[in-house]
Amino acid sequence: MESMELKPMRDEAWELMLSRQRTIFPFWFQVLWSIWLVVVFGACVGINVYDMVLGKNFILAAVACGFNGGAVIMWITFTAINFTRYRPEGDEVKGGGRVVSYFYMEQIQQFLSELCIYPQLCISCMLLLTTYDTPRVLPFFLCLVSLTLVFVFRICTVLKIRGYLRVFFLRSLLFIIGSCFVTYLWLTALCAYSWPQDLHAYNIAGEILPRVVLCVFIFCNNTLNMVMFYISHLYEVILQCGFNIMKLNPHRFDTINRVMTNLTKETPSFHKNMYAMSSTKYGTLLYFWLFPIAIVIITCYLCLIFSSSSTQEFSSTRWIAIASLFAAASIANFLINAKTFLLSCSGHFTLCVILALLYLCAMASAFFIFVIYAPIIFFLALCIICACLASPRDDD
Repeated sequence: MESMELKPMRDEAWELMLSRQRTIFPFWFQVLWSIWLVVVFGACVGINVYDMVLGKNFILAAVACGFNGGAVIMWITFTAINFTRYRPEGDEVKGGGRVVSYFYMEQIQQFLSELCIYPQLCISCMLLLTTYDTPRVLPFFLCLVSLTLVFVFRICTVLKIRGYLRVFFLRSLLFIIGSCFVTYLWLTALCAYSWPQDLHAYNIAGEILPRVVLCVFIFCNNTLNMVMFYISHLYEVILQCGFNIMKLNPHRFDTINRVMTNLTKETPSFHKNMYAMSSTKYGTLLYFWLFPIAIVIITCYLCLIFSSSSTQEFSSTRWIAIASLFAAASIANFLINAKTFLLSCSGHFTLCVILALLYLCAMASAFFIFVIYAPIIFFLALCIICACLASPRDDD
């Protein structure tokens, strides 16, 4: 049913929404947003070049400068694309393909905004508290404001298209708000890691490694969770797709209604909740969702223990503060992604049960083999000993 009917239905609903949905924000807003990001990353490039000339944390400034330079070029390109694609008759899509959808391009623009902001924001978290001055505050402030605006845009998008998301509208809204909160917690943890010490004195194992791991995780976390949110709610997504097709394409009512009836009435509740785990593709992704979080938590705690044991300046108060922030961010991440977390745990539980059953079968087989063959081996050994004792000696 997934490959024959449900996946084509989801694709059809996706194309219908893209072909009819207007952009959430007007044309000039998209242009001004692109120009705003050009100014933000241009200012960050200038400040990072200034740091490179003065020799302050040259490597971090060079990395940030590379990311920001690429972002400036990309957002200049986006400004040109917005002007090129503008049509005086309005922003409604006239074609049916996703490539020509203004709404699709608008969402891509928001997604790339978030990805461009994270590198400079993470590096600013590492540099801001170690050497607090005005040039360091400016990139941090500009990127933090821009990231907050991106989350506000996403909330506005969900509110605007709530007619297409009736089945899981509230969950989507809470997920976006929760993702914003979790991101700020991880950034706070990164700031706490960088609090009193000089970056020049950091050792790789105890100080640089956890910062790199945290930066990469913060960069990837929301993208990963966004994908997993829709995968874990795949059953609700299918229902919403069916409703959207029947609303936007009424002549398909009979066909879609038959599929929806089979899906809702003939599927047990347990299978509905575990629908995503029934597919190898989706189940594998959900199974490995816990691994990035586990890697981050284990790496950071090990480095935290190593730093506190090898550095005199690493106080117990700072240790407790960082550990508490890691715990709070992790717990909040699990709560916000509760269904994804439960499905991921169910995959690990299933694997553990299978391994436990294999272990029990092996132990039971070994026990029965011992019970059956032990008397035979004991009897054969006894016969061999008796034969050896009864054999005549040469001196007799």
